[in-house]
Amino acid sequence: PPPRRPLHRLELRRFGALHSDGTLAVRDVDLTVERGQLVLVVGPVGSGKSSLLRALAGIVHHTGRLTWNGEPVTEPELFLRPNQVGYVGQLPRVLSGTVAENIALGHEVDASAAVSTAQLEHDLATAGGGLGLLIGHKGTRLSGGQWQRLALARALAPRTELLVADDVSSALDVTTELALWAALREHGITVVGSTSKRAALVRADHVVVLIGGTVAAQGRWRDLEPDWSHLAG
Repeated sequence: PPPRRPLHRLELRRFGALHSDGTLAVRDVDLTVERGQLVLVVGPVGSGKSSLLRALAGIVHHTGRLTWNGEPVTEPELFLRPNQVGYVGQLPRVLSGTVAENIALGHEVDASAAVSTAQLEHDLATAGGGLGLLIGHKGTRLSGGQWQRLALARALAPRTELLVADDVSSALDVTTELALWAALREHGITVVGSTSKRAALVRADHVVVLIGGTVAAQGRWRDLEPDWSHLAG
């Protein structure tokens, strides 16, 4: 694979997400993300959160300017690749087979470290089998929270510089969720994600409120909460 480009600063300027039919799902987002930060997007259903994150991960086309350490990203589908950017969607795919096979996908990675950071280690120990645990046909033996954390471990395993996470804590209990955010911060992983949970928002370095595809407000949640608390449960 091409050499890794460590992330120090990510900048979006007039950034937007473009649908395949040419319509803009998100427009004019200005955002700066520093290494190691947790940046979360909050908004009602249909506000464009998923579209914004998919554009940031290079899955859909974007408009505007995206820079990585001050350098423009002109070929996102090549630059925003696994081992540099990891993406976890709301409904991640898992494969039949073992936990280790789902995480490695045929590559040499540190699956044990990824499982630990993703807060899946205890579940595997309880179930028995560890990384060799068979998860059943397309993950039928996993709960929703375990499914999400397995996908998260897969995204983290290649020593990802930027994790783009679309509401990965939706199926987690509060204790597990808090442990997850703490582990990501401890490992210095830069995260841009979406959530509707106050427990996550209060721990974020920066929160973006997205309404109708545009940024309505951004800053620390303690400053935003008086006006936007209805968006967080």
